[in-house]
Amino acid sequence: MMHATGFVQSRMAVRNLQHAARFARLCQQIERETVNADFADSRYHEIEAYAVAGIQLSVASIEANLNEILEDTPKFGCRLSDGAFRKVWEVWEKKPTLDKYQLVLLLLEKSEMPRGESIYQNTKALIDLRNVFVHFRPINDNEANQPTDELLHKFTPNRFFTRKENLVPQGCMSHSCLVWAVNTSLGFTREFLSRSQLRSIFNSRDDSHFATSEDVE
Repeated sequence: MMHATGFVQSRMAVRNLQHAARFARLCQQIERETVNADFADSRYHEIEAYAVAGIQLSVASIEANLNEILEDTPKFGCRLSDGAFRKVWEVWEKKPTLDKYQLVLLLLEKSEMPRGESIYQNTKALIDLRNVFVHFRPINDNEANQPTDELLHKFTPNRFFTRKENLVPQGCMSHSCLVWAVNTSLGFTREFLSRSQLRSIFNSRDDSHFATSEDVE
């Protein structure tokens, strides 16, 4: 993309999500090829690599998109002075990602995303899941601090997962989990852009650019 100063500026929000979708398709391919295999032959660790990367990239897309929008629309049209805006954003820069998106809508004098709606709750769950992997610590299978019950309603776990284990990480190693992650990230971004009326590279990309499954003839 050519920036106003004349140099080419890299953008990662769309690419991050396209990479996550690619990893989802690779998970699907392995699951199809090993559908009747036992665990030893299931290529579980390949699926694990794709799933962990896809989850992290799905959230990275949301975070990069906000930074790209801020670069393109420094003050979002609000009436604050440059100095006042910088001070507001310095405070909010340290806030969670979803709070920063809500601030943009507030500055634009648009309605915020209702925190109780499914797209907001799914995105929060996705970010929380990503954070488990980024800040992972050793856990025992009988620990109760994993969001098992909530996430079990959002995707189909890895077929070797049992409720005697933690859904995070074992159960999340599945094509279904990555489909949910990519669709959640894309749905949140599209909802934000619709509410804010801001422009993004996502506006020029339809859903086919983020396909999480390969058609089977």
